[in-house]
Amino acid sequence: MSNSKEPEQVLRQVHSNPILSDTDVQTTPITVTELSLVDKIPSILPQLGHIESTNFHLYDDSQLVYTRAKVAEQTPEEKRTPEKKQLLEDIETMRSFAPYTHSYQDVYTPDELHSLVSELRILGLKNRPDFNGIEDRILDIVTSGLRKGELDNSIKKGKIQGIVKRAERNTDGRGGMQWDTLIEMAKEASNLIRSRTKGNTEDYFVSVSDPVPREYPDLSKVYQFVADAHALDIRGRRSFAVQEARKETFVTNCDLINEWFRRVLPTLDRIPEDLKVGRFGAVY
Repeated sequence: MSNSKEPEQVLRQVHSNPILSDTDVQTTPITVTELSLVDKIPSILPQLGHIESTNFHLYDDSQLVYTRAKVAEQTPEEKRTPEKKQLLEDIETMRSFAPYTHSYQDVYTPDELHSLVSELRILGLKNRPDFNGIEDRILDIVTSGLRKGELDNSIKKGKIQGIVKRAERNTDGRGGMQWDTLIEMAKEASNLIRSRTKGNTEDYFVSVSDPVPREYPDLSKVYQFVADAHALDIRGRRSFAVQEARKETFVTNCDLINEWFRRVLPTLDRIPEDLKVGRFGAVY
């Protein structure tokens, strides 16, 4: 007559013996036998679909400025396509606004860079009417900051409220803020953008400055706002672009998980509810 018992029965007996220490339980062969049930549960991770990241630049550099620029530079000038020529011109322009950083090349695509450079190039002429659209964007962000209570300083808050009210009263035919006021508001708007943006975002923000700061006005803060708002726009567009793919992957993964659970349920049912190994509880 055999003295062997089912692993579950022996494990319960060992677990209920108050004389045994945690070390005794951990080294009991029956525990190892019981845990071998896990070997019968195949990992589902290799089957699951990959959730597409909004930060694709962290995983694939084939579409980024740096990679595309290397190809353009290695192409003889007479054989460069208009896209290659435009990219190299944009990088050269960007050097005047951001001479000490190249990080954007590892984040932005050529199209994303071109949209930023095009705006900075126009604003670099410092024609006041060109800044009207920028002023409206700045006021939108600052106004939302007022509504949300994100401006704590009472003096600053009161001053901004006055600026916003004047802008709202004189919308038609208004010549725009004075340069100094625009610069001050641009700084506040940039601070709000940065404070609101979280999670793997630092790479998107490019430090820019006025290429000719000694010539009044120094519009470094305004250009920085443009770059920060551009980074925010890129984040939004990338997030929107992967929404449908993420939904499809989610549904597919749900089906895979449900099928996997159906197949392994008989094994899971064999694991005692009070199973403990040393100090650690069973993980389902």
